[in-house]
Amino acid sequence: MKTTYWFWNNILSKEKCLEINNFIEKNYDTIEKTSCEATDINNNKIKYCDVKLIYWKKVKHFLEDIIDNCYLINQEEYGFNIWPICNNHYINYNTYTSENNSNYDWHIDSVNHEKNSDVKFTILINTSTDIYSGGEFEQYSHGVYKVKELTPGSVIMMPSYVYHRVRPIKSGQRKTLAIFIQGSKFI
Repeated sequence: MKTTYWFWNNILSKEKCLEINNFIEKNYDTIEKTSCEATDINNNKIKYCDVKLIYWKKVKHFLEDIIDNCYLINQEEYGFNIWPICNNHYINYNTYTSENNSNYDWHIDSVNHEKNSDVKFTILINTSTDIYSGGEFEQYSHGVYKVKELTPGSVIMMPSYVYHRVRPIKSGQRKTLAIFIQGSKFI
């Protein structure tokens, strides 16, 4: 079985995270209402956080090296048929806060019954610049386990069909970028 995630620690400095956050706050394209109201199969709300969307073309100059590394991991370890990220694809800028007990319950990112494509990989980049507690990132694969601490500036890449969640924020604010690499439909 392939590993369920790849982890890179401290890829971005605190200064670079701050620069990215400030840029997105000033240049985001829209606020995603449907994602903030994500539900499970029983129509129970599972996501409680603020999500701003920004076009890839606006932020790729910050993140291209990280994405190139993800493409290399796919080439060497998975061999999925994946496509380049289109300039007009959105990436998610997620803000989890302790004020509203932000979290994102169990979900996967790859299911799309209506299109000819699937999300193949989820890349999470922690751009937090302030200390927070809670917000642990967990996966479910033969049981629940906590993924390595997603410290500020760190990156996790995982196949999007792996169940995962973000535990409630206890204090402070957790900021992440979620980038989805797509490809032809899983068969």
